[in-house]
Amino acid sequence: MKKVLLIGSDGMLGGELKERLEKNYEVYPTTIETLDICNKEAVRKKVEEVKPYFIINCAAFTNVDACEVKEDLALQVNRNSC
Repeated sequence: MKKVLLIGSDGMLGGELKERLEKNYEVYPTTIETLDICNKEAVRKKVEEVKPYFIINCAAFTNVDACEVKEDLALQVNRNSC
């Protein structure tokens, strides 16, 4: 069975994908607590550990008001993350 690394599996999109993908793939879900996507080394280690066939990134900073206050973090997560 092919492996899928699903980043942001606890959001609306990630949760729905996880549920659907688990029927045909071996899914390795991650959340903000289990993988810091702004840390390239952490992402590299996770990819080496899982050796996925697919990587799907559903992670995002979606709180619009917080994005205005924490613009640097929003850009890091939504534009610059691995």
